[in-house]
Amino acid sequence: MAEKLEEIVKVGLIALGDNPQKPDEVRDQSLEFIELDNEIDKMGGLQADSIEWHKVIDTSTLILREKSKDFKAVCYLCFALFKRENYKGLSVGLIVLRDIIETHWDIAYPPKQQIQGRLKELAWLSGQLERILPDPHSAPPKPMYKKAILECSYFISKVNTLLPQKIGQNGVNALLDRALSIKLTTEEQKTFSEKQKAEQKQSLENELFLRPLGEKFKSYQQCFENLEKAQSAPKPELKRKEKKVTSETVQADLFEIAEKQRKQDISYPVPYRILRFSAWLFIEKMPIHDKNKVFNVPGPTINVPKTNYDLGECDELLENEEYDTLINKAEEIFAKSTAPPISPHCYWLDAHRFTAKALEALNATAAKQAVIEGLALFLRRFPGIQELHFNNKVAFADEKTK
Repeated sequence: MAEKLEEIVKVGLIALGDNPQKPDEVRDQSLEFIELDNEIDKMGGLQADSIEWHKVIDTSTLILREKSKDFKAVCYLCFALFKRENYKGLSVGLIVLRDIIETHWDIAYPPKQQIQGRLKELAWLSGQLERILPDPHSAPPKPMYKKAILECSYFISKVNTLLPQKIGQNGVNALLDRALSIKLTTEEQKTFSEKQKAEQKQSLENELFLRPLGEKFKSYQQCFENLEKAQSAPKPELKRKEKKVTSETVQADLFEIAEKQRKQDISYPVPYRILRFSAWLFIEKMPIHDKNKVFNVPGPTINVPKTNYDLGECDELLENEEYDTLINKAEEIFAKSTAPPISPHCYWLDAHRFTAKALEALNATAAKQAVIEGLALFLRRFPGIQELHFNNKVAFADEKTK
């Protein structure tokens, strides 16, 4: 999908040519728009789960690239990209929206004289997104989405800046006057002071364009900042008690040492050697398995896709270039002792592929080599272990890892 997004992101800049079809005919008569509307109309009924979002993406992209710079089509595209590709997809859709406003304002549809028609489509997009976006206070987005969310916030801000520039101050004032006349009763219009009317107009101005959506994404940014402050705050020193040294404590101490060293310098090879040594330190024989090569313990589900159209969390982190997060997750899952002295997850060999791929992308050659050498030694000790499965159908090593 990454290659497809790279193509979609360009459609807002592509010119339609010298003799394009009339945009009102595209909207009202083209088979593409009929197909689009049919899919979107499912949202309000029992067929909502059967919407083919990939079809909405492909069809709206075709319309925007070849037929019309249509505000409805680009808003459908933004929403469909969010449904399929989460915040990364939405950021691509917002870039297309920005480019159409910036580059094709004069020819976009509805005509610029019908600004209410354009704003109606933006209001639809904003309303649909706000309905399904997580609450920033009770359920903020996961840190893995931070990069894409910051991109969304930036492009929403650009759209909210461009629109009043294109419409002009007189046009914005006319919009606010119209909105105020609709909001206030006849009696309120007569009795409200100029100050009260100005306050009402200010409130309405905050609702224009994609501004409510922008506020939600600013709240997400604040959540990330608060989380980072909390994580970086110095923790009070606790007086350490003398502890009995056992195989479990040795393994836990090695894990902690490796984790601290890795977080200080993710490209340093030593913590990767330590972690592989400690995770497999007490393994003396192949895990017990049945004739179907099933090890009767559930494996980690972090990279199991929720649907056929989704990526697993590790694959998504790799595609989104969140390499530090991916490395820390993969290393912790396979090496952290959840059943001392041996964690069943230490047999999840896909973790080493994700760590190695991320280190390769970071040009951390020595650290990548430490991962490969540690895994190779383990495989030599237990030939064929890569062919086993956990009892929840998670493979010790998937085809990519093999």
